[in-house]
Amino acid sequence: MFNKLHLACRDDPRAFPWYGRKKHEREQDETLVYLLQARHSNEHSLDDITEQAPSFLSIGAAGEEVIIRELRIDGKGNLSGAVSGKPKVTITKGPAKLKLLPVTNRGVTYQPPKEELVAELEATPWRICETAIAYAEQLLQEASQFLDK
Repeated sequence: MFNKLHLACRDDPRAFPWYGRKKHEREQDETLVYLLQARHSNEHSLDDITEQAPSFLSIGAAGEEVIIRELRIDGKGNLSGAVSGKPKVTITKGPAKLKLLPVTNRGVTYQPPKEELVAELEATPWRICETAIAYAEQLLQEASQFLDK
């Protein structure tokens, strides 16, 4: 998209400075840099850019006494049984997740984003994609001001 914007803006004295600011923004923003480099890595190498993190089941916390008398997990993943301990035992389960991996392009390694455009949301592939789409929509909306009416 940035290549198309560059071509569309390069001969327009009103649009080209705007494009320059947006290009600089893309080069400085952790999420946008990662997305571009992950795309390059995915297209031009055999390296994985994501990995599957398994689901988990956690009973109690480190150092807590836990007694499991009975534990059942039905076909839908629901837990039931008799678990006790001190202090009150918590049971936590989490789904499998797709995790972003660091990517390397031309000898430089780029870490998955933590904040920037993603704000306080968890930097999962889904959230990063939602953020990138919203950014692209905003970018194209801004670019439309330079269209001749």
